[in-house]
Order: sequence, then C-alpha cells, then structure tokens
Amino acid sequence: KFCKEKKIDYSRTLYSADLNIFKIQNITLDEFNELKEFDGVQLISEMPFYEITLDELDETEIVNIKKPIEGKDYPVIGVLDTGIAGIPHLKPWLLEENFTKFHKDDIDKRHGTAVSGVIVYGDELENEKYTGFEGAKLFEAIVYPNEKMLKIPEYELIENIREAISENNHVKIWNLSLGTSKEAYLDEFSDFGKALDEIQDENNVLICKSAGNCDNFKRNAPRSRISQSADSIRSLVVGSITKSKLPTDLAEKNNSSPFSRIGPGPSFLIKPDIAHVGGNAGLNETNQSIFNGVKTFSTDGTSKSVVGTSF
Repeated sequence: KFCKEKKIDYSRTLYSADLNIFKIQNITLDEFNELKEFDGVQLISEMPFYEITLDELDETEIVNIKKPIEGKDYPVIGVLDTGIAGIPHLKPWLLEENFTKFHKDDIDKRHGTAVSGVIVYGDELENEKYTGFEGAKLFEAIVYPNEKMLKIPEYELIENIREAISENNHVKIWNLSLGTSKEAYLDEFSDFGKALDEIQDENNVLICKSAGNCDNFKRNAPRSRISQSADSIRSLVVGSITKSKLPTDLAEKNNSSPFSRIGPGPSFLIKPDIAHVGGNAGLNETNQSIFNGVKTFSTDGTSKSVVGTSF
C-alpha cells in the first residue's frame, strides 16, 4: 500500500510462504529514503546475482561409452544447472523430457555437462571404485543461463528451481551445484536456504547442494565458511576432498580441498554434511593457480579436468 501510494515500482517475489520479500526498482533517492523510514520494512539489501565458478583444464582421453542395461531400473537424478549436452557418452542416459526457462541462444551447457559426466562416469574416468555407482538416468533442468548473455537475480533462480521440481515431482533426487560467493551468516539462515528447505518439504524431494568454492588459498588467507544457500537444513551439502597431491598442491591426499568452503552453518548447524573427491589446488613459483582436477566431459565430448565442490 505504501509503495502504491508513493508510486514506487515494486513486485512480490516467492522465496517461501513465511518470507515477504519485495523487489524494488527504478527508485529515486528521495523515495528510497522514505522507504528506509517506513516501519514495515525489516531489511533493505541488494538483490544477489549469481555466478558459476568452473576452473578447468582440457585433457584428451578416450573413455568407453556405456549404455543403460535394458530392463534395469536406474535412479533418476534431476540436474538443476545450465543444461546437459547430448554428447555420445551422456545421450543414452538423458531422459527425453526436460525443463528450461531460456532460449537456446542464452544457454551454455558446460557446467551442467561437467556435473553430469561425474554423476554417470565418475568411477570410470578416475579408474577408481570411489562409489560403485552404475549410472543414473538424467533429467535436464536448465535453471541458469549463459552468464555472458544474461545475469540472473536470486529470486528468479529460486522461481526456476521451484517450478522445475514441482512440475516434475516424479524426480525425487536433485543436484544443485549453483551458489553464491556470499558467506552464510552465523546467526541467521539465508533467504535462499529457507526457500530450498520449503521446496524440499512441499515436494518430498532431496537436493544435493554444493558447499561452495573460495579462492582464499591464493592469498594464504583462512577459508570462507559455506556459501549462502548451502545453509539449507534439508539439503545434503557436499564439500570437496583431494584425490592426490602434486608438487604444487597445498593439501595432502584425502584432505579437505584448498578451495572447499567449511562450516559451521548458522546456529551451530553442522555443514557440509559429507565430502567427496573434487580436486586439489595450489600455486606455482610465480603465484599462478594450478589445479589438480577430477575428470569429466566438455560439451564437444572430449575429456577435461575440473575442480570445485560442484564435482
């Protein structure tokens, strides 16, 4: 009512039923100062925008294509990401149905393809029986655009996630390797985290969520705590450990990766919930970052190495 009377350009966002969050835009300084003084406002902050960190090294390695065994019942994993390229290694595992909110010209499938390569081929690519996992059918949910073309605000990403999950309720396990560089609060849960909890509660699903990456190791500074959105109570939050140690690497084998964010979450919440192999990192003699990644696929079907809690 206040905004209508003052002719302030506003719209309601949908984070969760308990959160009244409004988006304000095209506001003058005078209007902003009036809004600050309004008793009904608890907090005014910038709407966060999202960025994906994908540190990668190209490699060339021949990996045998595996196909689903006919008649075998595989789990279905929804990949809430940038999309999955239909490369020969992944196409047999991709469901025909999918979800997208973007035009094909605004999509860059690199990150989602790398995530999906680890899901289906993790053990084969590393020649290690890390999981014994034999594969999963993949549901492609494109909730994040090519960030060189479009910037996506937090509320829009949450709306995309909510829509993808609620419209495809037969999928019960979802992977969300997108996040923010903002550190979680110690005394308050993030709006994104609350929204993810409500989405999981309403739809009876599990979201596997990356803990988040930080580059403080480049400055010899302490690691950041988990990112906002990784403070979701219901999500299975995953940190990264190392698989090996090269001369330039900072962490020993089977230790926490130098880029992996750490806990605790708000209110002494123990996060991340689990950790798995996601690479190592360090610096060379000229202080350039050197990454010792895990193997996955590019969008053209070649193999490459990537590091990050996404993988």
